[in-house]
Amino acid sequence: MAWRNTVSSPLFYVAFCAATVLVLKEVNSVVWEPYMDEPFHVPQAQAYCESKWEVWDPKITTPPGLYMSAVIIRKIFMFKCRLPLLRLVPALHLLSLPLSLHALELYHQRLPSSQDILTTPLSSVVLASFPPLWFFGFLFYTDVPGIAFVLAAFVMQANGSNWMTALLGLWSLFFRQTNIIWILYIFAYHTVRTLRFAQRRPTE
Repeated sequence: MAWRNTVSSPLFYVAFCAATVLVLKEVNSVVWEPYMDEPFHVPQAQAYCESKWEVWDPKITTPPGLYMSAVIIRKIFMFKCRLPLLRLVPALHLLSLPLSLHALELYHQRLPSSQDILTTPLSSVVLASFPPLWFFGFLFYTDVPGIAFVLAAFVMQANGSNWMTALLGLWSLFFRQTNIIWILYIFAYHTVRTLRFAQRRPTE
């Protein structure tokens, strides 16, 4: 598919945001009890919201980034750490995916960055709606926030901001330790491009 020929419009991103809000509302109305692994994640987040930092469920195998994010967002929006509002954490990260994906598409096509950040192509919205990813955007899970920060790290690397790449990559590991594979990929990609660029320089 010729990605650069995909139609772009801010309406695509607005529709994606609206669909995310509506689906989250429906999920909370139908699945009003913790689902799948949420019975482990929700109590842990609620303990952190109560500043009980010493509490940790040994059955949890992921780092505490998800719960720390819940505390940060709670302080910003002043909400209680109840299940419907905890599910807002991954949903907010889900909204960032089309923007990061659009930036990476432009980077790989060697096109200049878009001046209007909200004008995203349909391809970015389609990629962000990948069914397994979309599904976990409405549950209090680590998947979507982890992927969101990995993509953000890649965008920062594409923009030449190594420090921000390192910080975002490090923060992504607080959601899923397996993200180290993607951080190493970003490092390797950057290294290979730097070496190729150096080899193409005319010798003095």
